Amino acid sequence: MRMLASSVSVIALSLSIASVARSEDAPVSPAARGLAVLASLPAPSEKGAFKFECNLYSGGMVVGQATFEAKVGVVDKSPVWLVEESLRADAGGGRQVIQSKAATLGADLRLLRLEATDAQGDAKKSTTAIRTETGFNLTKVGPDGTAESKLEADAHTIGTMTAVLVFLRHCPAEAASYELRAFSADSGVVEGGTLDVKGLGKYTEGRVSVDAFVTHAVLGERVMDVYLDPTNREFLAIRSSAGLSAVKAGLLDMDTSAPTASAVEAGSRFALAILTSDEALLSSAIHWPSLWSVAKAIEGYTDDEAAYKVKAMSELKPTFKTLGRTQASALVAKAASGAKEDVAGEATIVTFGAPMVGFVYTAKAIDDVWYIVKLSK
Repeated sequence: MRMLASSVSVIALSLSIASVARSEDAPVSPAARGLAVLASLPAPSEKGAFKFECNLYSGGMVVGQATFEAKVGVVDKSPVWLVEESLRADAGGGRQVIQSKAATLGADLRLLRLEATDAQGDAKKSTTAIRTETGFNLTKVGPDGTAESKLEADAHTIGTMTAVLVFLRHCPAEAASYELRAFSADSGVVEGGTLDVKGLGKYTEGRVSVDAFVTHAVLGERVMDVYLDPTNREFLAIRSSAGLSAVKAGLLDMDTSAPTASAVEAGSRFALAILTSDEALLSSAIHWPSLWSVAKAIEGYTDDEAAYKVKAMSELKPTFKTLGRTQASALVAKAASGAKEDVAGEATIVTFGAPMVGFVYTAKAIDDVWYIVKLSK
């Protein structure tokens, strides 16, 4: 559970978009390059304000959600970013991790103030960091009481993953390494960080594969890969080495808009329809003339195809579930990834893997579109 809590604490979203012009005398060291980007950032503005929602995945399953919002504020007559982050994740055994952060960031992303709370089951703690001339005044509240201390930090120390992502949205597109220093509410110390920009690559998860601006990040003991849209540097995903991912809401939801392209996909649509109570999707995954022919040949069914379809749908409806599309998509994708296919003439017999062991059907391509033509009992 500590690994989960450590991972989820680094997930957030970025704020605004710009580009950094390269000059002939561009800094060559990672630390110098980092400071150059920080110095080039524009003042916070309403144009860059946002609210971002993502889903948290572990082991291919949805384990929580997170919301991140950035609004423009004013401190000492200067515009600042007011960041709010909230996160709720299942830690197993009925226990949840609930975290929230409220931070104030300067235009150069320096951390001015941070209030963080962390609840894991019955254990709760909070950390407040307030900027001073030499660093931060810290107040920690936990099961053992309240502790106050001072922490030295330079004027360029940033805070929150939000700040890191703003940085990545502004840095040049070329591959390069950058060094930053950031305050961590989890450890209560200032940690060194390295952002190794890889440039254009791919974010791939299951059947989803999209172009991405890729960065490998090491922030203290936390290691992750960050994926942004290469066209506008919008957030796509963060994949932690601890096994937790934050993914833009809807990005991994199953796409059923195009014709079914494989035997496994036909069953995936059927399963998704069952889990989400989608009658239209369920009906479109089945080739009813074929299923009707099977019913006549094996079960001795005598009514016409239309009557059979009504009967079959009435038998399937009691199995409907009411999961959201995101959670259902994750379940189906996991089961489909373990599917086994056995070719039988022009048809293919498919057996899904966990967590849908026992889901067996026969699929066939008809006019280049795959359908279920037989359901095993």
